[in-house]
Amino acid sequence: MARILLIEDSAKTLTLLTRALQGEGHAVAAAADGHEGLRLLARESFDLVLTEIVMPRRDGIEVLRAAQRLPAPPKVIVLDHPFSGTHPGTRPDYLRMALELGADRALARPLRLHALEAAVDEVLHQSLLREAV
Repeated sequence: MARILLIEDSAKTLTLLTRALQGEGHAVAAAADGHEGLRLLARESFDLVLTEIVMPRRDGIEVLRAAQRLPAPPKVIVLDHPFSGTHPGTRPDYLRMALELGADRALARPLRLHALEAAVDEVLHQSLLREAV
């Protein structure tokens, strides 16, 4: 079981992802925007941060950089923002930017729960392997 900080500005998606991660046995702290997520990240220790990239009141890049500055940095998975009606070629490639800045994974939308669960398991498993060495 891992401690996961989930930061997502859509209440419906936040509830769905929280339930899915809890169903996998993880302890989940949920934040409705980047500002709230950064406050939780400063107060508590997490194994993994799962954050949307574009949010009000602080974005996923700020969350990623704050996580990297912690004494024991958590793994970070970044979720793309669900731009409705926007052609991918007309907006910045936020997922590529997040990976270049050090995110452990970047997942595009629409998000499939099995893909999210697999990414979470893989990232957490890599952490365990590094600790064992």
